[in-house]
Amino acid sequence: MSEGAKLVGAALYLVMLGMLISGSANTILMKVQNNTDGLDSQPFNHPYLQCAIMFMGEFLCMIVYIIKTQYIKHKAMQDPNNPPKPEEDFVITPDGRTLKTKINPLLLAIPASFDVIASTMMNIALTLINASIY
Repeated sequence: MSEGAKLVGAALYLVMLGMLISGSANTILMKVQNNTDGLDSQPFNHPYLQCAIMFMGEFLCMIVYIIKTQYIKHKAMQDPNNPPKPEEDFVITPDGRTLKTKINPLLLAIPASFDVIASTMMNIALTLINASIY
């Protein structure tokens, strides 16, 4: 989106509908997985494994993002009409604000750890109650 653009109208409702459908599908599929009997006729009750698989999927999305950004950088460097720009730590926006563009990636570990804890607790709760009240 361009600077100052907002998500309004039908696009906003489509995003909201997509989040509602994907969240509901995630809950229902996790509950179906919990109620599935294994080889020894015991229900599948492994919320830690479910959480680990979920975060592995998120990690794969990050790998795809890194590959995409590296491809874009590589393509930009090969363009003779577009010389490489010096990388700066700060960017000044048109309204005069200063934004830091190089951030330590380890800072993401703090919210990610809370997300892992919360997701695991929610998956444990899902094994104990019905999906309709989850």
